[in-house]
Order: sequence, then C-alpha cells, then structure tokens
Amino acid sequence: MARPKIEAGFKIEPGSTIFTVGSCFARNVEANLVAEGFRLPVRELLRRPEFDNVTMASLNNYGAPSIFNEFCWALDSDKPFDPDTGICQVKDDRYVDLHVMNEVRPAALEEVTSRREAITELYRSVRESRTVIITLGLSEVWFDQVAGNYLNVIPLPGVMRQAPDRFELHILTAGELLGYLTRTVDLINQNSVVGANILISISPVPLNQTFRDLDVSVANTYSKSSLRAAAEELVYAYDNVFYYPSYEAITLSDRKLAWQDDQVHVTDALVSEQVSRMVGAYTYRSGGEHSRDTLIESLRGGPSEQELDWLSLRYADMIKADSELSTEYAHLLIKYKRFEEALSVLEAMLVDASTIVLKVRALKLLERFEEAEALVATNLDNRSRNHQLWEEAISLSVDQGKFEEAHGRIDTWRHLAPSATGLIFRRGARIFAGYDTKVAIDLYARALEFDPDDKYALVAIQKLKEIEKLKEAERLKETEKPKEDEVFGTLEREASSPELNSKAHSQKLGSVLFDRMKAWWAPHHERG
Repeated sequence: MARPKIEAGFKIEPGSTIFTVGSCFARNVEANLVAEGFRLPVRELLRRPEFDNVTMASLNNYGAPSIFNEFCWALDSDKPFDPDTGICQVKDDRYVDLHVMNEVRPAALEEVTSRREAITELYRSVRESRTVIITLGLSEVWFDQVAGNYLNVIPLPGVMRQAPDRFELHILTAGELLGYLTRTVDLINQNSVVGANILISISPVPLNQTFRDLDVSVANTYSKSSLRAAAEELVYAYDNVFYYPSYEAITLSDRKLAWQDDQVHVTDALVSEQVSRMVGAYTYRSGGEHSRDTLIESLRGGPSEQELDWLSLRYADMIKADSELSTEYAHLLIKYKRFEEALSVLEAMLVDASTIVLKVRALKLLERFEEAEALVATNLDNRSRNHQLWEEAISLSVDQGKFEEAHGRIDTWRHLAPSATGLIFRRGARIFAGYDTKVAIDLYARALEFDPDDKYALVAIQKLKEIEKLKEAERLKETEKPKEDEVFGTLEREASSPELNSKAHSQKLGSVLFDRMKAWWAPHHERG
C-alpha cells in the first residue's frame, strides 16, 4: 500500500464543517468524514423534500469549469444562474437542469427550479466552512455555446437532438484548468467569513469511456496528468491551498488492494485508509502514542507552535534519530520564525538537498546573507538539479536588492531546464512581486510566451497591474499634497516677530495659521 508524504499546513477542528465538492470519489470520502464526526452540508442537502429519490451520486461534479460555475452562481450576485439557458424542457411538463447529473430524472419545472435554488444555497454555505475539499475528476468537458459556459456532464440525448449544434466537446489544457481553479479559489477567499483552507485532490477513478477518437487509457492519462499539473500550480500560488495525494496513494498501491472487481472504483478499505490518514494529518489527536509514521504525519499536518513544542519534547529522541522527522521539525521552526533553533537542528543532520535549502532559507531570514551566499556557492552550479535551491538563491538575491544577479540566476536555471522555462519565469515573477511589480509583470509575460494558455499568469498580470495603478495613484497624491514645511515653515519666524504683542498682528497670525492648517489637513482628512 502506497503512503505518499502528506504536506498538511493547517488543522481541522474536530466536529467542524467541511464543504466537499467533486467526483464520485468525493462522495466516498464524505461518508467516512461523517463517521469521523464532521459536519458536511452536502449530506444535509439530501434531507430536503425536493431531493426525495435523488441519490448522492447525483451531486457529483467532475470538471473544474462546472465547479467554478456553481460557486460563481452562489457567490457572485452579478452572475446568477440563468434558468432560460440552464433548464431545458425535454417533454410535456418535464424539465432538466443541464448542470446536474443525468441520473436525476426529468421533473416538473417547479421541482427542478426548487432543486436548483437549494443547490445554489448549498454552495453559498461555503462562506461558513473552515475547510473546503475539492476533488477533480476529468478534463473532457462539454461547452454550451448558447449559455457560454461548461456543463458538468454530456447533455441527455433528447437535449442533444433538440439542438445538435449547441454543445461541443472541449479537451482542456492544464493552463485552462488552472484558470478556472484560480477563479474558484479567489471566489471562496473573497467571500469566506471564517478564512477557509482548501484541500485539492485528484480522483483516482479512471475514465471508463471517452468521446475522443483514441484509446480510453490514453485519454485518461492525459486527463489526470493535466489535472495534476494544474493542482500543483494552484497549491504553489495560494497560501491556503494544499494538495492531498489520494490519487498517488491509490494508483501506486497494489491493484488487488486498491480496486474493486470493476477495476474502476476504489475499495472501501483503501478509501477508509485515505480518510484516516487525512484526519490523522490534519487534526491533532492527543490520545495514544505516535509511531514514526503517525508522528511524521502530525508534523506535516501543521501543528500549532504549542503542539510542536509538546511533540518535540515527547518525541525528542525519535526526531533526532530520523532525518526525515528532523527535516520536518526544522521546517516548522522556520515557519514559526525560530530560525536559530532550526539551524541548530539542521547542523546536527547529514547534508542533503533538503537541509541545504532550509539552511539557506533560515540564514536569509536572519539576514546572514554572506553565510547563505556561501552555501549557495558551494552547492549550486550550472549542473545543479536542485530546483528548490535555485528558487531560494533567486529569493536571496532579491532580498539583498541584487536584482541583476537574480535575473542572472533565473536565466541560468532556465538554460539548465529549458522544458520548465514557463514555470521558472512564473516562480521568479512571484518572488519579484513583493519588490517590483513591473518586473514581476514582465516575467509573467515571458512565461506566457512559452505557454499562451497559462491562465494563472494572465490572472497574476491583471492583479499586479491593479496594484501598480493603486501605487501610481498614491504617488500622485503624495506629489500634489502641500508639504508640511511649506505650510508651517514661516510660522516660527512670524511668531518671533517684535510685533507679536500687537493685537492686529496676533489676529493676522491666527488667520494665516488657520488657512494653512486647513490646506494641510484637507487631503489627510479625505484619506481617513
């Protein structure tokens, strides 16, 4: 059984609300989460009367665009669901919602509309969910040319016959998928009232058919690969988005253990195992003793600083004797800005690629730049394949204001790994974004030269341009406002005049002071 490393950066409170959306694998995960004591709004939806005789599978949502649709209709008041294009009549007094699974039988318009309103209300509840789990299923999606959006699944045959030219199959690229996922995360982040953490996973369930003219196994490999690539970039772009490796855990396990007899659906035992690992990594359980495996998952689950101190005291010998545990411990010490302690842990370890990266990061954050540069010079050359160290080296140059050196390191890195040029430009842009938005925009633009479909780069450029406009507006305000010394510069001289005791002079001075105070105060007051 495969047990890939879990990079958990937050904790799920016991009994808290978890919003889940995605493919059929998501439904299996939900059942296990309910058993663990969590509240899942999607499960509560089916208790409503309009969902009588509707199964859980009917709520599956397979594509990144269709998942975005649901959140958009629920959270963006300017873009509500359009019943004129989203609901279709298929026979006398029988209608279907094009954006739910085809297993839902046609019904009266009132019932279909009521279900749609309930689904939108469900997605709106994500605002109160501290944890959101999104499971992505496929990249083969059907585009509605009338509505201008993507469907969740292929339309019913009756709908296709009514309008044979209305729908067409699209095979989305990783960049297009990333664009929809980015917009989805932005919507959740902008509307969350509790600060949501988002777990992204890829459904291991393969395609059992394809609408493309090629073998389904080939189509499935492309679909899962593009989803996985998009998820990786999404996690890198947001501090509150994390990847859960259920796809790797299932597909890399023994097939006899992983798959049911149909070779499509995952066995209950493996699903339970994945949820158990998730709960173990993302929740803090004080009861019982940790094994080496459960301890490393607790460290990767992002314990609080207090929890980290408890674990480090209770399992000090185990952590010290295990390089992987020590690396995770040092990483957390850096996260909590305990840089000297992290260096002490790293100094006691054998040197490898991970420890070098963490040492450079800790030294950089301590502003011990010469020591950090010495490490980079010793371990990074034109043949190095340590991509994390290249990134730290660029960040080190930028933090010191050595922008030309940073550009040189970007160029060296991309010549070393030309196939990753677009990715390298994106990561360089992200480092520069906090220092020089114009340089960051230029680097994102260069990334687009290598991948014109890179939706993340397009969105990043748009956001950075908005920031640049705000900065320019502030600069204009600074140049236009009266300077304090211009306002008050002559007052001291006038106040010391021999004529100060004159009543007329006092009144004049008071009037001048009032006028100048008013001129200085107005722009400050307007800015609040």
